[in-house]
Amino acid sequence: MKGSNWQVLRYPSTAIGMTRVGLLCFGIYWHAKDRPLAFVGLVTLSILLDMVDGAVARHRGQESRFGEVFDFGIDLTTHSVLWILSGFAFAPVMMALEWGAGISAFYLSVRWGDHWKALLLQSPVQLLRRYFANRQRNWIAVFASISHFGFRITWYLGLGETWQSDVFLPGTILFEVVTAYII
Repeated sequence: MKGSNWQVLRYPSTAIGMTRVGLLCFGIYWHAKDRPLAFVGLVTLSILLDMVDGAVARHRGQESRFGEVFDFGIDLTTHSVLWILSGFAFAPVMMALEWGAGISAFYLSVRWGDHWKALLLQSPVQLLRRYFANRQRNWIAVFASISHFGFRITWYLGLGETWQSDVFLPGTILFEVVTAYII
């Protein structure tokens, strides 16, 4: 990178992303020490910070391709860790689906020169337009995201195949349907 390109590493949104990576690493550490609630707390904090980093970058006029890829990479890694540790039988399928969508979304961004979410807002599929409307700050996307997280956490905590995980199943299916469409 040339001189000014290194500035992206000093953006507050990049610091938030690095914090998310640290929280995930510490969470994995606590998982290895058989402290599931510490793991859940740290990963939950990381996911809450995910809702902040993009807003900070937009507010400060510091959006970048690096930030887009970095954030998406952290999201995919966090999703994969949660799927792996959940013990859910179809976790490998879900991870392949989500990584396939991630690669497709990145390809869309590079090919068309716009953020992948903006491109999906132009989709003829109304579900996608509603899901990605208002930067995913809408009831359908929030429902799907909370369910996607909650489903994996209930399985991680040993509550798989119980009513607790069933509560999150419809939103998880919605999340994965949208993910599959991206591919």
